[in-house]
Amino acid sequence: MDEISLGPGQYGSGAAAIAYDPALPRYVRITDIGPQGGLNAGTLASIHWGEAKPHMLNEGDLCFARSGATVGKTYLYDNVDGPCAHAGYVIRFAIDESVALPQYVKYWTQSEGYWRWVNNTFRQGAQPNINALEYGRHQLPLPPLAEQRRIAEILDAIDSQISAIGLDLVKQRSLRIAALRYAMGDGLELIASVETSRFREIEGISRGEWSAVRLGTLLSRIEAGHSPDLEDRPAGHGEWGVLKVSAVGRDGFRSAENKVAPDGKMHHEALCVRVGDLIMTRANTADLVGLSCVIEDTPSNLMLCDKTLRLIVDKKKASVAFVNLVLEMHELRTQIQIAATGTSASMKNIGQSSIRNLVVPFSDLVNLGRVCGLDVAYRESFEKQQAELRNLRALKQGLMEDLLSGRVRV
Repeated sequence: MDEISLGPGQYGSGAAAIAYDPALPRYVRITDIGPQGGLNAGTLASIHWGEAKPHMLNEGDLCFARSGATVGKTYLYDNVDGPCAHAGYVIRFAIDESVALPQYVKYWTQSEGYWRWVNNTFRQGAQPNINALEYGRHQLPLPPLAEQRRIAEILDAIDSQISAIGLDLVKQRSLRIAALRYAMGDGLELIASVETSRFREIEGISRGEWSAVRLGTLLSRIEAGHSPDLEDRPAGHGEWGVLKVSAVGRDGFRSAENKVAPDGKMHHEALCVRVGDLIMTRANTADLVGLSCVIEDTPSNLMLCDKTLRLIVDKKKASVAFVNLVLEMHELRTQIQIAATGTSASMKNIGQSSIRNLVVPFSDLVNLGRVCGLDVAYRESFEKQQAELRNLRALKQGLMEDLLSGRVRV
């Protein structure tokens, strides 16, 4: 890397991040570098101009994460991201464009060859770490500039398709929420029209075909697991595991988020999650506490932890799918955040009684089925787009290995 850069790798600012202000530079920290090499949209932070100036990024600068779970990830600065300065755990290399194309080097850092080097190089301590000197010594294949440019153009074309589908998915998700809100309009407006302090009085009030009921009236029971002290490694094939709270994500169920439970005394079949289960986090950050999902696929022998709850829906009254999607609505998220207790924003808790007391919109089974059918149609569309994304990413990975290794010349 040193040989294709205008100088050695540079560490960024040690200043603390401040709340994002569009009039100030964006502060690029290791947590801001996304899995596809862009900047995460949900982690915006700023830095004061005086502290930022020595560390401002320029077009073509390639930034490397040097520590933590993101070690090895890279971000190629683009002027479209606006003024940016990099933080201390981000190492910047200014690529010498007379020798190497920054876009080509970026793609190399997404290749299997690069990641083999990362896994063989980082020092495993409390946090994995690769310093500027080690990054500077990293060697990469370097074809002539004209070939680098052709390789980058091929991979850019696939990235453009990936980006277009990703943007369309974001739009479709917004349309889904809008369509569901319209379908449940009277019910959601009924809940929104009453102040939180008067929720005790709301049960039984109706508007149109919708009424307001306590969530507890739609549930048969709530089940909880346990959280023994376990090694932080996921269960392998045939092993038992206990779910982490991170198993419930905004994108659904994440079965890999578990800890192996080797002791047979901990194994309880009744605590294992199954396809079709509705589970909810009872403890998490303020934004994520009370998040729910329906399990669509899971290995056997994964058990609930004490921070995940299984909501058993009375199917004579409502469906698992309806309860899950209504818990996603803004009105319910607001109730959950108000009901959650805890002095720290990094860990809030919501008890089972508070969950049962949540006020939800309710209608007859025909209306509930209509809402769920709308949701299914959108989700099927999402799955088709996500399958297309997976295929494009697999194509890109295969092309990168062929083009960057020199097996295929262009």
